[in-house]
Amino acid sequence: FTSAMNDRVQQDMLMQNKLKVAVGRNEFENYYQPIIDVNTKQTAGFEMLMRWNTNNQFISPSVFIPIAEQIGLIVEMTMQAIERGLKDVASWYAEGFDGYMAINLSAKHFSSRPDFEKILNLLAEHKLPPSCLRFEITEGLLVDDNNNTLDYMYEMRELGFKISLDDFGTGYSSLRYLKDFPIDVLKIDKSFVDDIDVDSGTESIIESTLIMTKMLKMDTVAEGIETPNQVAYFSKTHCRYLQGYYFSRPVSNQNCYELLQKDWNLQFSDAKSIQDEASSN
Repeated sequence: FTSAMNDRVQQDMLMQNKLKVAVGRNEFENYYQPIIDVNTKQTAGFEMLMRWNTNNQFISPSVFIPIAEQIGLIVEMTMQAIERGLKDVASWYAEGFDGYMAINLSAKHFSSRPDFEKILNLLAEHKLPPSCLRFEITEGLLVDDNNNTLDYMYEMRELGFKISLDDFGTGYSSLRYLKDFPIDVLKIDKSFVDDIDVDSGTESIIESTLIMTKMLKMDTVAEGIETPNQVAYFSKTHCRYLQGYYFSRPVSNQNCYELLQKDWNLQFSDAKSIQDEASSN
């Protein structure tokens, strides 16, 4: 036992109590990061990310999400986020947008059957199709190999929801997941994207992954795009969608409207110009 251990326990208990109060008050906000279609140069969808400001203090998701999962609040928090999100999506659809909102799910969401009926009722309330929602899961969920997980995922698919496999390649990657589970979209992790133009081995892995997903008829999203060179690299591949700070940081709903109809051609043109200049040198 050390005093530092005691301090940590007290801090965790304090955060747990704060979280319980915050969920009761619905204090969390939705922020959205655009996902860009390489072919159309338009925003194809948004990934929803939870944010929490309490008493003028920003608390990082890396702090509150693990605790919310630990004490079983993450399912309720996610449903609140879906309720807020579908209200936002309805306003985007009114502006002519026909893309999707991606929601992150963890193993806790599959410890029992997800409340599909409530989600479908919310969609009906806002006159939205199931295709406007996409669920992102991580490899850890598949590794747990819960007997019911596969059934729940197939039920999701039957209801019209698409499923993305997030952070592919960072965990216990197995091609069996892509064969046995109903995965529609594979997201290439930022740790691979960061090594473009740095490590040729990583680029070979990315290229092999893209060939595989093309043969399996899956879409691919490259995460963590931050440089023009990364944009230029993926523009020459079969990767259809890009996401990262190069295009936009996560923004509030109010700031999404300018991204809905934005033509991202300038960002792609800048990337190509920089790449062409580098090649000529």
